[in-house]
Amino acid sequence: MPRNGRGAVWRGDRVILNGLFYILRTGAPWCDLSERYGPSTTVYNCYVRWRGRGVWKGIFHA
Repeated sequence: MPRNGRGAVWRGDRVILNGLFYILRTGAPWCDLSERYGPSTTVYNCYVRWRGRGVWKGIFHA
């Protein structure tokens, strides 16, 4: 997954992806994301950035 080197210490792509999958699986609002996945704003921002960079399209095409 892409990184741009800014911000706080990175928790890891796996934690962020698990948070994304939790939201998609349960349909819960972003603010109800469990703390074990990191801050909900971080998970949301990664999702939006990766979508803008075409990461999700690349994954699905592969």
